[in-house]
Amino acid sequence: MIDHISFLDREHTELLEKLQQYALNKGRLGAIFSQILAIFSYHLDREEETVIPLLAYLKERMGRKKRPNLEYFRKISSEFDNEFENMIKEHLQIEDLCQDAITLAGTDCIEIHDLSGSLRRHMLLEEQLLYPAAQAATFLLEREVSGVIQ
Repeated sequence: MIDHISFLDREHTELLEKLQQYALNKGRLGAIFSQILAIFSYHLDREEETVIPLLAYLKERMGRKKRPNLEYFRKISSEFDNEFENMIKEHLQIEDLCQDAITLAGTDCIEIHDLSGSLRRHMLLEEQLLYPAAQAATFLLEREVSGVIQ
C-alpha cells in the first residue's frame, strides 16, 4: 500500500512552493496566484484535518493492529461531511483562477500551463480517489460504531 501521507505531503509541498513563487509576480498574474495560494493553503489545512485522518482510519481498520479510536474518527468524519461540498467548490475556484492565469499568460508561458496542469491533476486525484476513500471510511465507521461490523 502506498504511503499516502508522505506522497501527499510531498506533492502539497511542491505545489505550495510553486504557487508561492508565482504569487511573488507583480501585476494581475501575481494577484491570481496569490488568490490560488490562499485558497489552496486553507484547503490543505482542512484536508489534513479530515481526509488524512480518515485514510489513517482505513489503514488502522485494515491492519487491525489496534482498535481505532472510534469517537475521534467519528468527529473527524462529521467534520469531513461538513467540509466536503466546500472543498469541491474550492477546486472549482482554483480551476477558474488557473484558467484566468493561462488566458493572461498566453500560450508562450509553458510553466504556468504546467503548474495549472499539476493543480488540476492533484484535484482530480482528490476527487476520484481520496475523497471517495474518505467517504468509504465514513460509511465503514458508521457501521462499526453501530455494531453492524466489528
